[in-house]
Amino acid sequence: MKFAQRVLMCLGLVIWASSAFAHSKMNDTVPAKGAVLETMPEMLELRFDKGIRVTRIVQAGPDGAEADLDLSGQGGFVTELSVPMAMSGAGEHVIEWRGLSIDGHAMQDEIRFTVTGP
Repeated sequence: MKFAQRVLMCLGLVIWASSAFAHSKMNDTVPAKGAVLETMPEMLELRFDKGIRVTRIVQAGPDGAEADLDLSGQGGFVTELSVPMAMSGAGEHVIEWRGLSIDGHAMQDEIRFTVTGP
């Protein structure tokens, strides 16, 4: 095998391995980031392309109060997660979550949305 062929084969293996162990990515959230809603949704939904174990979700309400969302019914690595919201009310809500990707990397993000009605 020629040197150039070996280099290309090694490069291909490196690219394949890095994509196989890539971090999970968030595909979708309900409510969506930046959404403006008339009413508060009852549930928060997170969807990922690969498994993740969400370890904490905190909701901050318009008045600055914070509450941990209930993860007791969730377990293991999942690609979809649905949890009940802890508070409601008009104004901006911020959801901060963190977890562990199936490849072992810590992940975190936030979702901001606004509720215009009660």
